[in-house]
Amino acid sequence: MIILFVDSSNKSVSVAILEEKKVLGEFFLDSGLTHSQTLAPMIDSLLKCTNVSAKNVDLFSAVIGPGSFTGIRIGVSTINGMALAFQKKCMGMSSLLALTYNVGEFEGLVCSCIHSREDEVYAGIFEKKSGKINIIIQDRVIKIFDLIKMIKKYKKKTIFVGSGSLMCYNEAQENFSECIEFLSFHDDVCVRASNAGKALFDCVSPGRLVLSDFLEPNYLKLTKAEKDLNICV
Repeated sequence: MIILFVDSSNKSVSVAILEEKKVLGEFFLDSGLTHSQTLAPMIDSLLKCTNVSAKNVDLFSAVIGPGSFTGIRIGVSTINGMALAFQKKCMGMSSLLALTYNVGEFEGLVCSCIHSREDEVYAGIFEKKSGKINIIIQDRVIKIFDLIKMIKKYKKKTIFVGSGSLMCYNEAQENFSECIEFLSFHDDVCVRASNAGKALFDCVSPGRLVLSDFLEPNYLKLTKAEKDLNICV
């Protein structure tokens, strides 16, 4: 199976082409340019560099959130359009689950956290054991203080990953620093399309594939337009 995966859910943007779990190629940018400027050219260039025709892609996939509302919309709409044009399947992936694939050989609790606002993060808690990743706490928006209290209950070695990891780590240091580790390298706090693709292959099954019309963003909270609508009602 050939899969084209894109991530534009946060500040960085990446595109990967995989054959099963083998990464045929990946482009990654964190240049400050808008995703609307970079995503389409990156896809076109990567297809050419890997000698893969878009019509031969079996599965079109995107990180569907949580993260930047605008970035998520760009990635999801791009993948929906390509899947529809080539009459192929598409599937979404959580940015928080994808981040767990950044931590390498680490085993223990993995807390994926993406900055939302001053005292909040998008977070999910996972356990990595014997190379397998299990969901402990589903993706949610949560106050940093409440997240640390939740992690504390497990009393397990924990690693933070994602753009909110430093804030969570600093908060955790005051509570149980003896069993906390922090993934400090910049590359490792970014979602990467190749890791999202690997995560997808670990959980994909034919029954979970959905047509492009049904691939929707997962914001985890209301957009500004939705909040304004609620106020009007």
